[in-house]
Amino acid sequence: MNGTLLEAAFRDGKPAFLANHDKRVQFLSEFTYGDVVYVPVPVRSVGYDTYDFAKEDKVEKCPDLNLIVSDLLSEWGTFIDTDAAHIVLNVAAVLMSYQAHKLTTVPYLGFFGDNETGKGQRETLHHKLDYRALLATDVTEANVYQYLDDIHGTIIEDEFDGIDKQYERLKIWKAGYKNGARVPRIIMSSRGTRRQHFFDVYGFKVAAGERLPANKGLNERFIVEYTVYGQPTKDEIESEDYRAFSLLRKRLLLWRVHTFRGEFPHLDLPFKGRIKELFKPLLQVAYGTELYDPLMEFLLQQADDKMKFSQESLEAKITVAAVKVLAGSAIPIEHLRNTLAVELDGEVLLDKGGHPWGIGSDAYGRVSNRLIANKLRLLFRAAPDRTRQDNEQFRIWKVDTHRLWQEVKKYRLEADDGLKPYLDRAFKGGVEPKSVEAVESVNPPGPNPNLENKTMESPLEIQGTMEITGDKSKAAEPNMGNSELQVDMAPLTDSIDSTASRLGSLLVPEADRRTMFCSCGKVLSGQGQITAHQSMGHNTSEHVDWSELFKEDD
Repeated sequence: MNGTLLEAAFRDGKPAFLANHDKRVQFLSEFTYGDVVYVPVPVRSVGYDTYDFAKEDKVEKCPDLNLIVSDLLSEWGTFIDTDAAHIVLNVAAVLMSYQAHKLTTVPYLGFFGDNETGKGQRETLHHKLDYRALLATDVTEANVYQYLDDIHGTIIEDEFDGIDKQYERLKIWKAGYKNGARVPRIIMSSRGTRRQHFFDVYGFKVAAGERLPANKGLNERFIVEYTVYGQPTKDEIESEDYRAFSLLRKRLLLWRVHTFRGEFPHLDLPFKGRIKELFKPLLQVAYGTELYDPLMEFLLQQADDKMKFSQESLEAKITVAAVKVLAGSAIPIEHLRNTLAVELDGEVLLDKGGHPWGIGSDAYGRVSNRLIANKLRLLFRAAPDRTRQDNEQFRIWKVDTHRLWQEVKKYRLEADDGLKPYLDRAFKGGVEPKSVEAVESVNPPGPNPNLENKTMESPLEIQGTMEITGDKSKAAEPNMGNSELQVDMAPLTDSIDSTASRLGSLLVPEADRRTMFCSCGKVLSGQGQITAHQSMGHNTSEHVDWSELFKEDD
């Protein structure tokens, strides 16, 4: 306001402004701007602990930030029994709450765990130390709108478990981590007139509950600590502790007022995307203090953990499966489903008519064909299509290979050595998407893994030489169960592509075609079923005439 910052406070029990005015910090009983006179509100019931200054308190000099950090570390280390990294994280978050106006985003802190694990103690410390912090349970969206819009303070919510079903509050939390986030609402006056108001919902927030909410978008905005039982140095906050909190809180407010218009230094950080949005604000605030180095080490580990977690997401698994079965710009539907079932460590589910319905997995639940289709559209701008091969028509998805490559980079899959051969085949050198519109040769989909007795009509034609190792005599016996044969495909030269394709390995790089492991099923009258299990997870079945394979032994 006209270059003046006003912070509501109390001085000797009377309402006053702690102001940064005329390039100095001072107390004002009122402030005039144009024809309007502003006076501090004489109300203490504002949801947060007020800032109470004595007449003799000096405010002209900015407090030493390093001393503030040292005292914060001491308080958190006394009342919270956790690792040093999480102590540093919480202290940095306290500082961040006083500088949120300078930041483009703020992360949220989440404390989730069983009862008696220190969640309440963590909430109390944030309530007593954060900038104008409101600690409440069963908060309505109207409470949050008004509090953030009027006071621009910190929101601390206990019993956070039910937010998944409270969509208005959920939207506030999802939008409010970005500076400038506003929610429009129509306000009715006492005279019945309507006006539109834009509520500011940006601000630092803390949540605690027994479990992390299920909403994926909300969870991505949190840095989470899963709390466990501990034995802190002090497990009870006494009156002298509250007085120490009050003194520390006043120094924090004074630091905010003195540094309100300063800028943070530019930091060249090893983070990208949402992770950078979350971690950069904490590092900016901690820069130049003893917090910075341990905080950076902790956040690097957090980033690595978040990436590993995201690489286990359904979206990442679909991306891996898509890369493995990609042919030009086409994804064969049956191959994708079978490969994804392997990636999810699950199995293809059939409906009552024996048609593939989706995938069942212990870790991912039931993943329907419709869900897979929706993910393909969302991730790769995929569209269903058909192609013909050998006078047969096959269903495929045409995908935007540039979008597929973007998803590969998002999950850092280009660094996966096991996926590199497929990336080299799908993309030029594994670094740039191929610009292929026409559908290249598409391997006909193998049988559903659940249909154990389904085989192709024609026998397996072996051209060239095959070296078979193992107990051949046992393999020729009826009802031999599961014997393992190692098949060396290297000698198959001119016909390797046709033969390998019959084994379901058309999409396998040359280097991976050398060795396959075959499990033999029930053998009747010299014939049986052979299933080729390849490194990329494709399964296909062929009818094999064992008498031909072992003719020389006979």
